[in-house]
Amino acid sequence: AWRELGDWVLPFKGQAHFDAGLDAWVGIHREGDGRVCCCPVASRSAAAGRPPGCRVLREKLFLRNGEKAYQNGGRHLKATLTCMGRGSFCLVENVLRRKGGRDSVLRVTLFSLKYDHMGELRTKVRPRIRSYAVSKNNHTFSHAAFWM
Repeated sequence: AWRELGDWVLPFKGQAHFDAGLDAWVGIHREGDGRVCCCPVASRSAAAGRPPGCRVLREKLFLRNGEKAYQNGGRHLKATLTCMGRGSFCLVENVLRRKGGRDSVLRVTLFSLKYDHMGELRTKVRPRIRSYAVSKNNHTFSHAAFWM
């Protein structure tokens, strides 16, 4: 049966995914700063009135508008995170190629997470990043369609 554990919000923007290796939920950090974060599963004990602690990955996996100019003045449109199983994740970012343009690029980042010896969240190995052009006539390309 479901039970309310507290009046708090998890630190994710959009959907989060459970990673058994971390024993935590993983998602895009709600601050929208280009990072992912993890949050341990909430305890069922009576002392669980506080939200579980959030660990944020230091490394930015995608850029946000205003931080660093994209090539040719492009801009960030949207990012989604998908669990690929066995502790692997795929971050898909839709980037408008240039200011005033209609064509965009999907920037795909594959990565896995771990805790280091200090308990900080880290990527296991260097993330693999690839980019894919999206049709000029379809700048509102759906990330979900990319997986079909």
